[in-house]
Amino acid sequence: MRRLMLLACVAGWIVALPAGAAAETVTWRANGEAAVARFMHVDGCTTTWLGLSASGVRTSGNHPTTFPPDVYVHVQRYDPCTYGWRWASDVVPLPAGALSVRGDLASATLRTTVEFRDATIGETVPLRIDLVWAATSPLRRVSSSHHAIIDGVHVTGSDMRLRDADVSGSVSAGAETWTAADVTGGELSSMHFGSIAIDR
Repeated sequence: MRRLMLLACVAGWIVALPAGAAAETVTWRANGEAAVARFMHVDGCTTTWLGLSASGVRTSGNHPTTFPPDVYVHVQRYDPCTYGWRWASDVVPLPAGALSVRGDLASATLRTTVEFRDATIGETVPLRIDLVWAATSPLRRVSSSHHAIIDGVHVTGSDMRLRDADVSGSVSAGAETWTAADVTGGELSSMHFGSIAIDR
């Protein structure tokens, strides 16, 4: 999912190239890290799941670019006593320095407060995030060789590294709070896209 989102960003970046770049071939690489945390909390009849995936992407080559970091937020609620299922999701920009991921994926931190539109309750609430990830497994590597063309973007190869992680700290949205006791999973990852060439 996040790889598809990155490719969409790449396509948008191509459109934003200045007209003077029309005759050149741009070759670059994309690198990024992500920290993922999943929570579940039960309060009476209501079970709430919260998922966070924070990431940042950088490119190198003819036109080095740093995409603003963001956090994907997904909330899902189930209350059989009243409304049944409700869910909401959004991608929220992060301020500079809010997300920090070590290069070896040994640890990460995410500390910030952002506004989140929670459609499950019909309100925009401050989402206060203070989380620390600590890796609990060796690095796992998933590499692939492929050739995809999206709007003239030639993508060849990708390399992902993953580590399971414990998550500590808390997340609060309005009057709700999720703590380490509610964590159901966490992971750290990095993605490296191979040669990307744009023929203009």
